[in-house]
Amino acid sequence: GFSNYGFRKEVQIVNLERIATLGLESINPKVLFEKGVVKHANIAVKILGNGDINKPVEVTAHMFSKSAIEKLEKAGGKAIYQC
Repeated sequence: GFSNYGFRKEVQIVNLERIATLGLESINPKVLFEKGVVKHANIAVKILGNGDINKPVEVTAHMFSKSAIEKLEKAGGKAIYQC
């Protein structure tokens, strides 16, 4: 078997429950790095829908799961894609 891992994209995972604990209105990968939520400032961030969020938060990230988008919008927040 041959596996080519050269095309694999490295991603840092952040759950909604972790974002909710930060208590901020606006979150982006730089803020997540500064708060110690992610370990690298230059690796893509993906937001997953694990946990609940009940305050409107504007989250900027490279990727979102469907459930994360739904929960953010239901709480009055926004999911913004960063290129």
